[in-house]
Amino acid sequence: MKKLFFTMLSLSLIALIFVGCSTKETNSTTAEPAVHQQSEHQPIAEADSEPEESQYTLDATAYKENDSYFLNIETNLNISKENYGIKAVEGEGHIHLYINGSLIGPIQETSGYPLPMMKKGTNEIKLVLATNKHAESYKVSKELSIEVEE
Repeated sequence: MKKLFFTMLSLSLIALIFVGCSTKETNSTTAEPAVHQQSEHQPIAEADSEPEESQYTLDATAYKENDSYFLNIETNLNISKENYGIKAVEGEGHIHLYINGSLIGPIQETSGYPLPMMKKGTNEIKLVLATNKHAESYKVSKELSIEVEE
């Protein structure tokens, strides 16, 4: 009787483990990646694939005004505040701002965007087009350097 009980218990545990593993595999292949709960500004990793030429463009220039630095951005991506973080819509999104390799946050406006956290010396700025759900799948970016006077 004990042997039958332990056999049934073992089979039940194996079945639970199998169901749990197959659920994770199914979730990892869904069309829309999950948004990170701890930070809504985290970019979502994309699977390695052959880069495609994007139909979207991104350009930016930096300027200084009253000891502060700003960006003017040009893109044909529809910058969406309405669907930000909520609904994936092709051709819509926002821009991820990286300063010196650190993700600072989203940009949802294209003119006169203030650059925070600038250090004295050379600052590396990277802008990346992102979907409303934070995936950087458009594969369009712009990099520039800004020299902050000491």
